[in-house]
Amino acid sequence: DTPEMAEAMYQQAMLGTYEAGFDALYAYMNINSYSSTWMRNDAAILTVFVSDEEEQSQTYFSNTSSFLSWYSNLRQYAYVSSVVNLPASETVCPGTHNPNYVGYEYMLTANYFNGSIIDICSTDWSNGVLAASNQITPLEYYDLTKTPLETNYIYVFVNGEYYYDWYYQQNENRIYFSILPEGSALVEIAYYIQ
Repeated sequence: DTPEMAEAMYQQAMLGTYEAGFDALYAYMNINSYSSTWMRNDAAILTVFVSDEEEQSQTYFSNTSSFLSWYSNLRQYAYVSSVVNLPASETVCPGTHNPNYVGYEYMLTANYFNGSIIDICSTDWSNGVLAASNQITPLEYYDLTKTPLETNYIYVFVNGEYYYDWYYQQNENRIYFSILPEGSALVEIAYYIQ
């Protein structure tokens, strides 16, 4: 609601020195009553882990695979991005780099859900959220990469089936949907080019 309220919630959430993102998410969703006031069960879920250490949950999850199983079953569409310490050869962080602080389990989780991994020392974390949200958001249109040779021979398929609810806007070289396919649908567009 306000930056001060967010800061107060953050200060109250500090429980110890362990980076336990898996446990924190579980506790927020299952124990904290506030989450039920706004989280919808029919909506996709996107979690962004931000940590400068390895994942160290011990209360609700004994290993990463148990977290992956739990999180996969939360919603029909579940996504994860991780903003973490990367290995020394990949990070932009200055100075010495403690290999014990690399967020391997968070990276494993992001990869499992086809999410983004961002270096915690990066100046821009927005791609981690943007890439994940693009997987969720149904697109109203697709820009074609080439100009169709014949506009009467453009074919649109959604999940392998021929799709009729679209039209081509020639001056924009764009396919618009009259009825949007669902957010996770595979959309393929075929057309002839010169």
